[in-house]
Order: sequence, then C-alpha cells, then structure tokens
Amino acid sequence: MPAPGAVLHTTESQLNSCNYAALFVSAEERALEAARARTRAALQTELGHFIQRGNLAKLLRTLGVEVKGGIKPGPQQLREALRRGKVMYHPDRVLKGEGGVAALERLARAEEISKILNGWELKAK
Repeated sequence: MPAPGAVLHTTESQLNSCNYAALFVSAEERALEAARARTRAALQTELGHFIQRGNLAKLLRTLGVEVKGGIKPGPQQLREALRRGKVMYHPDRVLKGEGGVAALERLARAEEISKILNGWELKAK
C-alpha cells in the first residue's frame, strides 16, 4: 500500500495489461499447484539420479514401465518403452471424474512425469 499522499504513476495501458483473471484463482487450482510442487520435489528425489545420468531404461523401470531387452536395451526397445510410458502417464489418461485430494495428486504426478518423459527424444536411425 502506498504511503499517504504518494502519487502512483500508472498509465492506462499498464492498467489494461494487468491480468485480473490471475487474481481470482479457484481453490482447486491452488490445490493443484500445491500438489504439483510437492510432486516435483518427490520426483526429483526419486528420479533425479536417473535423469542426471541419462539412464532412460532405469527411469522407465522405476516408473513401472516394462523395458524389453535386458539390462542394456537397444534404441528400438527404448523408443517403444518411452512411447508406452508417455501413454501411461499422459494427464488425459488419469481419471479426472473423481474428486478430492487423491485425484489432484494423481493428476499432478501424471503431469510432472509426462513433462519428464516428453523431454526425452530418441533419434530414429
């Protein structure tokens, strides 16, 4: 709050560009953003080592995605497993019809894992 007698120098264009919709965020959106933050921290702890080392096979196995090809799968097996993982953790595949905190947590986890998996690109040979 400005001091008494202070003059605010605000142009009309600055007032028009203000995003008033951002001021009125619903409680569900705030809860989802809080769930995203918690999920990001948990995934960094759980998967950060595999991401830093670039070990996609172990990352996918940790997430519960089947990776064929043994300990060192080939590029084709990794591409197929990555595709399965992207489908498995796509946010639209998570049940949104359910309400409550558990549904928001599942949605936030799916969104964050989807971001991680979409960051991996395997070049076709």
